[in-house]
Amino acid sequence: MKNCIILIIALLFSLCNRAQNNPTIRHSAFLQFGSTGVGASYHFQFHPKFAVGGGLSYINTIPTLFLKNVSQSKQHRLTANANFSDVGIFIKWFPMGKEYYDELEGNKFYIKTGALYRANAELFVRSVFQFKQPGSAFNNTDPIMGTLNVDIQTAKIQPFLAVGHQLFGNNNRIKGFFEWGASYHGRPTYNIKQTTTPGINPVNEKRIPGFLNGITVYPILNAGLGYSF
Repeated sequence: MKNCIILIIALLFSLCNRAQNNPTIRHSAFLQFGSTGVGASYHFQFHPKFAVGGGLSYINTIPTLFLKNVSQSKQHRLTANANFSDVGIFIKWFPMGKEYYDELEGNKFYIKTGALYRANAELFVRSVFQFKQPGSAFNNTDPIMGTLNVDIQTAKIQPFLAVGHQLFGNNNRIKGFFEWGASYHGRPTYNIKQTTTPGINPVNEKRIPGFLNGITVYPILNAGLGYSF
């Protein structure tokens, strides 16, 4: 992974040096939201088929689910937290790119690759469980319950690959786009801890390590707006 990241950085510096001597650079700024939170990025296109740039994003989300049918005897209130910032550098390749100022529609599709630094990541899953009870909500007044906490840590430096599609704005300065792909963080490290009150048994933890070890990527699903100048 380190060799891949070093290669990407070296290529970016090489492309930047070439761009400084090219009088036909076109700049673009972007705002986006999605699975990596809210973010902004910038690129400059120095060739009909290539652009380089960088960006940052931030996410802090805590969704909660009530799960009644995952166990024969217990019901769960599941809370997941994702809180982190990303700073990234990237290269964009426009396979159908033509002369940029004459054929803007040639840039409707692109492939984007690079590396990101994921700072101050807080990733955890918390399940509060109790015996099944009538109703469709968790009973917070029941004193008999247990808690399962899973704290997750991933690599700070992550290579990524994404495919981008222009949704609207052909031959206009303002454009809409959608990107999908993934960043690679490798096998995560984690810490599992359970606490229970008297009267209820802990949940089975055996499947959790195998499940977490199989998750080596983080999805990239972002939409946004761009402005060329």
